[in-house]
Amino acid sequence: MFLEKFSRFVRRYHLVFRPAHKAAPAMPLVADEGQFSVLDALEKRRADGTALLKQKNGDVLEMVKVEHFPERGVLVLLFHRGSPDAADPMYRRRIEGGHTVRQAEKEEDEEQSVSAHLVISTKAIDDGRFDASLEEIPGINMSLVQQIMAQALHEYPYDYQIGKRKIKTLETVCLVKAEGLKSETISGALKEGKIDFITFIKPAPAKYVDADGLWEPMNDIMRLKVKGKIDADGWQDKIGALVEEARADGWEDFNIEIDLGNKRSKTIALDREQDAKEILFVKSEEIEVATELSPCSVDFQDEVIDSCLAIMQPKVVP
Repeated sequence: MFLEKFSRFVRRYHLVFRPAHKAAPAMPLVADEGQFSVLDALEKRRADGTALLKQKNGDVLEMVKVEHFPERGVLVLLFHRGSPDAADPMYRRRIEGGHTVRQAEKEEDEEQSVSAHLVISTKAIDDGRFDASLEEIPGINMSLVQQIMAQALHEYPYDYQIGKRKIKTLETVCLVKAEGLKSETISGALKEGKIDFITFIKPAPAKYVDADGLWEPMNDIMRLKVKGKIDADGWQDKIGALVEEARADGWEDFNIEIDLGNKRSKTIALDREQDAKEILFVKSEEIEVATELSPCSVDFQDEVIDSCLAIMQPKVVP
């Protein structure tokens, strides 16, 4: 996947911060210096160089910067993903009669890297719940980002007290959970996109018994390519009728794959009670900037932060 110079896609989430013990107070996202906060936990982890995850293939995802912007009302984290074993990129040029290619060479101790911003609103939607946007970059996803944040918070215990007459001091930690914000409907996506495939799934018959435990039957899968046009107004009737007929033939689970344009697609599972109903799903939103964006940066990009903030402000969903 190639990154564009003047645009990025971002995905919206709710980040939920909760104490591990119900009786404990929630840790604030930001606080005065010397007070416990999520920001302080993240910054301590970043400063000692342990805010990172090492992948099986040798890649490293690292939180390299975290900063509170009170005038914007956001907390911003910058992540790098480095790949020391990645092949050097190639550049192509058209010439008369064919093409030439050139390999960009890296210097010693360098590695191919990309970066992504996580922008968190400091205005709570609910107790411990905050709106957030993550820049979508290959190899950097919310699952990995959440792990780095969770590790930092796990190593940052804080005290709380219980009891009235006999006060007892206990210790707890803050937990973090990311919830994708469902902001798009299938009908809305089909106004510009199209359904490419419908997948049927059911348990495979146990025809091939293996007494030695070398294999076991998993799933039967049938994938239908949609050659005709399924429009935004008629998808529920057409897909609903197809799913109803397929269920009668023993198929149990169903996915539809939507081409969203811009070389992006989304696979959506149809629950039994949603077969013919409108469905909300998490959709990435495109932002455009005036200044060329580097694939990897050591500094925050103001236009990315402001664009993420603009996306979050008018559509905060409780």
